Amino acid sequence: AGQRWAGWPAPNASVFKGPEDIVQAAHRRVGLPAPPVHVARAWAVPRVTIVHRLRARRIVNMDYLAETLRDAGMDVTVASLECMPLEAQVAVVANSSTLMGVHGAGLTLGWFTPRDASVLELRTAPCTEEARGVPYQMRAHSRIVPAPRRATMPTRECPPPWKYNANVHDAVVDIGAVLKAIADLDPVERRRRAEARATQRSASPTARAMLISSKSNGAAAALAASSGAPGRSTTRLL
Repeated sequence: AGQRWAGWPAPNASVFKGPEDIVQAAHRRVGLPAPPVHVARAWAVPRVTIVHRLRARRIVNMDYLAETLRDAGMDVTVASLECMPLEAQVAVVANSSTLMGVHGAGLTLGWFTPRDASVLELRTAPCTEEARGVPYQMRAHSRIVPAPRRATMPTRECPPPWKYNANVHDAVVDIGAVLKAIADLDPVERRRRAEARATQRSASPTARAMLISSKSNGAAAALAASSGAPGRSTTRLL
């Protein structure tokens, strides 16, 4: 692979000052515009990229995961990076507000995500010692999502922590934990939720006023009907 892509991203790599320069070069190479450095207000919906391995450490419930995220209004891309040249890998990853994948070297591409993007590291086992630490230190918005214990090894107790060779097993993803992590960390999703809360708060006084007015009109109508006021139909027993 090194010989095939020799000279990329440039004959002299020292001209690049950081990951963002490489992102720019990768997008020029594949003929696409580079994404913004910060995406919280640049994109309408979260863009979630799921790294799906084709051999070991595959995501067992991938279809359910992708469908759930799309149902939540997110733009989901499932990428098998081993089938892509390096510049295409960088371009795909850089177009993510959340990068997600099973533990492995592929997630080091998280360096090429936008500055405010989040990285979720999925684990194939629950309660691992590593799950109590911080993944990679790529971004402040990063989280480890262990596998659900009941769906993998329900006989294991947590704590105490136990170490398990997670590199030889496929992953069962805790979709609920993923949704919570995206709600907590994804910059676009955080902005969407903040806007929804602001809209709800601004609409609340109007809604309360309408409710009070409706109750007042109802009370006045009931009083008028009971007193036989003009303009109100009443029923008399003859």
